[in-house]
Amino acid sequence: MVQIDLPWAVLIGATLAEADQVQIPADRTVFQNRCFVMGAAFMALLFNPSAVYLLWRYPAWETQYWIKGAIPYWLPPLDLAALSFLYFVGFWWGYKRIQGNASKTLRIFNRSLTFVIPFAVVLNHRQFFFVGTYDEFAAGAGANLVHTSLFRDLIVMAALLTPAYLYVYRYFWFQGKKSGSGTVASLSHAENLRQLLTSIGIGLGVAAISAGFVLLVWHFKI
Repeated sequence: MVQIDLPWAVLIGATLAEADQVQIPADRTVFQNRCFVMGAAFMALLFNPSAVYLLWRYPAWETQYWIKGAIPYWLPPLDLAALSFLYFVGFWWGYKRIQGNASKTLRIFNRSLTFVIPFAVVLNHRQFFFVGTYDEFAAGAGANLVHTSLFRDLIVMAALLTPAYLYVYRYFWFQGKKSGSGTVASLSHAENLRQLLTSIGIGLGVAAISAGFVLLVWHFKI
């Protein structure tokens, strides 16, 4: 959903900045930061294409039924630009907090936004659980998410995006944990592989738990 993807892009940037507590203080500019570059690659190669695919394939659902009929031709490129810009805003804001010795403020912001995003989904649960056209939604059609191709698409996206994001996060988090004061340690091949496999395991687990939660809510009509 566009209204969820936009704050999510901010959160991705801000949390990746939080992960890189060692290199950021020594950077002269955010564009020199490896974590920022890897996060930008994640956005460009995985997150942004996924969001635009959902907008193209399920336009009414992705816009929470705010748009009637076909989406304007300018909306997908605008969505791409907004997601990229908001990732930069999130990372830059976190970058400045760390350089200004305000890491606690960054942590509070990230934890708060982490809870706000799923809360927004709960508030818009009817839009989330129904997949169809604007007219069908306006007519009061019931939930059908788990019986649609969108449910499959969301599971596949979660299984791809979550491990990729977690790998970037855990790589720089572990690097910071390993580094001493004023130094940036490098990870061995074994340590790098361990972070990759851990990220894949956690990411797939999160995707499975999320799918199971949706099925649980669906089954018991919570």
